Amino acid sequence: MIVLLKEELLKKYPQLKESLAERYVTKYFNTMIEALAHSFATHGIENGELRFPIYSVRLSMGRMMINDNKEYIFNVMQQHASTQLIVVESKGNIGKESRVIFNPRYKKDIMDAIINLNVELNPDRLREYDQNANNSIDVDINSLTSYIRATRQTLNDSDYGTAYKDKLIRNLTVANQLLSMIKHKDGVDYLDEYWEQADAGRIYGHGLSLQRVAKEVRHAALGKTHKYDFKASSYALMTGIALAIDPTLKVQYIKDYIKYRSAQRKRIASYVGVSENAIKKVFTSLGFGAEVKNNPYNSIRRDLGLDNFEKLISNTEFYNIKTQLEAVSETILKSEHFSQDNFEWCNRTYSSIDTNTGVKRTKNQKLAWIYQATESYALGVFMAAVDQEPLLPTHDCLYYKRKLSVEEIEQANFNLLKEFPLLSFEHEEIQPISEKWVNSELGKAVNTNIYNHNAFILEQERLATNYNACFYTN
Repeated sequence: MIVLLKEELLKKYPQLKESLAERYVTKYFNTMIEALAHSFATHGIENGELRFPIYSVRLSMGRMMINDNKEYIFNVMQQHASTQLIVVESKGNIGKESRVIFNPRYKKDIMDAIINLNVELNPDRLREYDQNANNSIDVDINSLTSYIRATRQTLNDSDYGTAYKDKLIRNLTVANQLLSMIKHKDGVDYLDEYWEQADAGRIYGHGLSLQRVAKEVRHAALGKTHKYDFKASSYALMTGIALAIDPTLKVQYIKDYIKYRSAQRKRIASYVGVSENAIKKVFTSLGFGAEVKNNPYNSIRRDLGLDNFEKLISNTEFYNIKTQLEAVSETILKSEHFSQDNFEWCNRTYSSIDTNTGVKRTKNQKLAWIYQATESYALGVFMAAVDQEPLLPTHDCLYYKRKLSVEEIEQANFNLLKEFPLLSFEHEEIQPISEKWVNSELGKAVNTNIYNHNAFILEQERLATNYNACFYTN
């Protein structure tokens, strides 16, 4: 590909020496592929676009002499469709990420290069990870290696669509990078991670944290584990708080959703004419405080499209849940305790000023903080009932190496229900992902929509971050 780009560059600038053209093109290609791979692994493709730090990438490439002027290599290569690797859809300000797409002419070659690149082997990034690491997670290198082999094999099958393959490539890119970062000591394979606690109590992993990667890659890295996941966490916790404030509040539709959410999502998806995953994303967005407004800037309308959005808001089942959820939020925000600019909640102190940005929090950000503080507290209640340290916490679920005993399950249930009457959890045994599984029809289906929630969840979670009872009465 470098040879082809060099030939195209020389067509545009025949006065360039061939050796210089090769040097500039090589610098452009290597820098771009590393940056694209890192962005692809970290964010994935959202609505067909990729986040990309144009400003920093341009600076890192340096300049070249062209027509007796010093020009940025990036700018020269991006001037022509025959030499550019990306097409800029929207350019971000200095220090902000732009939105780009792959040049269709070179997309296959770009994807091949990304697959074969271990971005985290970059010494600067490895050094940054090592300096900031404050936690270690045991991993199963055999399971991860098996998953990588199986995913490569699946990618060789040409019968699947572009979107599906893009997701598999992102999975593979992340898995390769994690594999390159695994360390070994005393017979144990582990990953160093940098975790940070927000003021709401939630723990966030930075970079390629196992908290943030696709579920399939996370499971491959952890190997055989046991996952305990809160059911409809935001709905259960926030509705419980609202009922403690006003026991007369009508929330039966929300209670039904908490119990029968899968069946309800299927019915609504069938009515709207979209996938169940698309409706699941809508309910996840609602749980994080997204509003349902019929304007082109609304995230839910943008994701569904106008026709499907109008069908959604005309659905009685969805409308009833949405309306009751709005009443829950209003009840919480207008209560004497939560209407204050500063208050104590779940052993945490809320401040109306976001400590990270110095800006006053919005109503939705306040709700996000209350939810995250409550959820973090609930996870603590769960962990206190278990005689085992979790292998990995991921916001509303916990991974354990050993399956919890009947006694531990009963104690965790008892402790949670005392304070969170609508909250329950479910268990899933995670099995190492093998070549056979990845190539099965189930394995292929599971991968199809694995990233639908990531962008919105990460954005909303960033808005917020000994025993005191979390519930009270007026």
